[in-house]
Amino acid sequence: MNPSSFEQFNASYLLARIQCVGAEQDWDKLVQSSDLYDCIVTDPPYGFNTEEDSSTLAKLYYRFLRKWIARIKPDGHLVLCLPQEAYNGQPLPSCTNPQIVISQILAIAIELNRTAFLPVRSLASNSPGSTAPYYWESAKVLRRTILHFQFIDMRTG
Repeated sequence: MNPSSFEQFNASYLLARIQCVGAEQDWDKLVQSSDLYDCIVTDPPYGFNTEEDSSTLAKLYYRFLRKWIARIKPDGHLVLCLPQEAYNGQPLPSCTNPQIVISQILAIAIELNRTAFLPVRSLASNSPGSTAPYYWESAKVLRRTILHFQFIDMRTG
């Protein structure tokens, strides 16, 4: 990157307000907050290595999704990572299934008078991984799907 581009990028980055929220320690802050965000990027729990039952995880996912969608500004984005396949044979909880999560996101958006859509992006490469769906893969543990939604208010959009 040339020096002037780097300077411009750095200035933009410093103007951005980036907030990291951990699910356990800051969930109450997020629930009580009225802040709106341009983009929420999340890697929610997958339900592995836990004593929680699948219905508890399903309720947690619904609460997370509803709160995230309510906190995204018009034209804002939600990017989330979900497990696609476990290489160790461990079954994936159904509430983490990308198709189920997509259906929930679309339904919650309608409940909140919003429209959710998957923005189409063109990448300058024909290499594997340059078109949706996108994956984040660990060779030994699991393959993850990355979902990207954009939201508009039905009243203003």
